[in-house]
Amino acid sequence: FRTSAPNIYAAGDVIGFPSLASTSMEQGRVAACHAFGVPLPPPPETFPYGIYAVPEISTVGQSEEQVRESGGAYEVGVARFRETSRGHIMG
Repeated sequence: FRTSAPNIYAAGDVIGFPSLASTSMEQGRVAACHAFGVPLPPPPETFPYGIYAVPEISTVGQSEEQVRESGGAYEVGVARFRETSRGHIMG
């Protein structure tokens, strides 16, 4: 995340995809560790993805298809926007 300018680092939206808050925070941590010569902690195994839309969309870990293919046990839940508090408020 070091730029071509000495001692200047870039992270988050300014470097492009994926432009997600969770990823940007991790990029910032990596840049700060490098800037201050601090050893990097192990990277997270998964990154949460949050899309700040209406309705919000979030995910972390494997997709349902990946879990199904791995043979792991799982449970599916469905949340309909019209049944959420925001759905009631927005009509």
